[in-house]
Amino acid sequence: MAVFGTQLLISMIVSSFLYKLSPYISLGNWMVTSGLRTFFAPSDAALRQHVTVGGKSKKKGDRERGEDARLDPNLTVPKSADIELATVAVRKVDVCGLHYYPELVWMVDFAVATLAVHVATFVYYRVQPAAANEYNLSAVWTLVLLVSAMGSLHSMAMVYFGEEVVGEKSAFLVFTAVFGVSAMAILLIGEDVLEFGLDESYANLTDKVGALVANGGDSDLVGSYFPRWLFRAGLAIPATFLSTLLLFPGFRFAETHFDALKATKSPLAKLALQLNYISPAVCLGLWVRPLGSGMIATKGTVHLYMADVPYESFQVGVVVCTAVLRLLLYRFYLQAYLNVPKKRMEQLKREEGRITVSELRKRVGSFFSFLPSAAVQYVGPPLLLLSVCALWAWSSWSPDRSGGGANESVVAADATSGYRLKGLDVLSLSVYRGCFSFVCWWLCFANFVASGFGSAMRRYL
Repeated sequence: MAVFGTQLLISMIVSSFLYKLSPYISLGNWMVTSGLRTFFAPSDAALRQHVTVGGKSKKKGDRERGEDARLDPNLTVPKSADIELATVAVRKVDVCGLHYYPELVWMVDFAVATLAVHVATFVYYRVQPAAANEYNLSAVWTLVLLVSAMGSLHSMAMVYFGEEVVGEKSAFLVFTAVFGVSAMAILLIGEDVLEFGLDESYANLTDKVGALVANGGDSDLVGSYFPRWLFRAGLAIPATFLSTLLLFPGFRFAETHFDALKATKSPLAKLALQLNYISPAVCLGLWVRPLGSGMIATKGTVHLYMADVPYESFQVGVVVCTAVLRLLLYRFYLQAYLNVPKKRMEQLKREEGRITVSELRKRVGSFFSFLPSAAVQYVGPPLLLLSVCALWAWSSWSPDRSGGGANESVVAADATSGYRLKGLDVLSLSVYRGCFSFVCWWLCFANFVASGFGSAMRRYL
C-alpha cells in the first residue's frame, strides 16, 4: 500500500489551485478591502483656512494666491479647529504595498487551502476506511500553517522589542517572565485538577523508551529515563515562547474590542463581541476537572442531541468555535482600528494650543499604513489555535500505529550495519495527545490574560 496514496494527489490539486488562483481570488486580500473604510489626513484646502504664519492667520488675499500651492508642514493650526476627515473605501491598490500585506495574504490563503485538504482527507477516510493505515498528510499542511503563523507573529513581536521606546521592551520582558513562571506553576498542578493527559503521555513515553533500551537499542541515541518534572518543565519553554507571540496581539485586541463595542449599534452584534471576548475563559474551564469532565461529561462522553460525543471531541469543538467566532468578527475589529484617527481628532479638539500640519497628518495618516500589521495580529492567534487544535484532534482520532506490545522487537539486527531502527515509535500519537492538549489550553490562557491586561492598561493608564 502506498504511504500517502490519494492524499498526495489531493495535496497536489489543492496546491495547484492555491498557486494559480491566489493572485486573482484571495480571501486575505478580501479581508482587508471588503467593507472597510479608512480616514485620510485632511487636505490642504481643509487646513488652509485654519493655518497661521508666525502665530497670525493668513490674510484672505494670501490664501487666494496660495490656493494651488502646498502648505508648509511647519505651519500650525489650532488643536480645537473643526477639521473634518475624509473617508474612503480601502482598495487593493492602497494596501498591496504596505508592510506585512504579503504575510497576511499568504497566511489566510494557506489556511483556506489547509481547510480544503482536511475536508477532502476526511471524506476520503469515510469513503475508504482502509486509508486509515496511511499517514495523514493533512497534518503536514497544518504544521506549515502553524509555523507560518508563528513566524509572522514572531516577526511583529521583534518589531516591538526593537523599538527605541522603553515601554514596549519593558512590557515584553516583564510579561515573558510572568508567563514563564505561570507555565511552570500550572504544569505543577496534578491531573486531578487540570486534565491535560500529560501523565498518560509521560507514561507512554517512558514505556516505549524502556522497551527500546531493553531490547538492545542504542541508549545513547534514544536517551534514558528522565523524571516527570523534567518532562513537564520541557513544555514550559515552548509555552512561554508562544505566550510572548500573543502578548501584543492581545493588547491590540483589547483596545479595538471596546472601540468596536462603542461603534456597534446592533444588540446582537454587541452580544457576539462580548462572547468573542470571554470565550477563551470558557474554554479554560473545560480542562478543570470539577467544571469540565466532572459536570459536563458522563463516563468520558457528552450527550448532545441524542448522541454521545467523546469529551475530547467536545473540547475540540468548543475551541474551534471560539477561534472561528473570532475570525468571523474580524471586520468589527479592523474597522475599529481604522476609526482611531477620528477618535484622536476628537481628543485633539478638547486640547488647547496649536499643532503643526506635519504632526497633525502624522497622527492621522499613520494608522492606515499599519492596517495589514493589525490584521496579522488579529488573524494570527486564532489560526495558531486552530492549527494546534487540528493536530490535537489528529493525534486523538487517528489510529496509533505504535500498537503491538511494548515487548515487540523495535530494533532489528542487521549483519552489515549492526543495529537498525525498524520503527522508532517513541514519539507516538499517544505521547503527542497530552502535549497538544496542554498547548491548546495554554493558547486560550495566554490570549485571555493578554487581552485582560490590555483592557486594564486601556482603562487605568
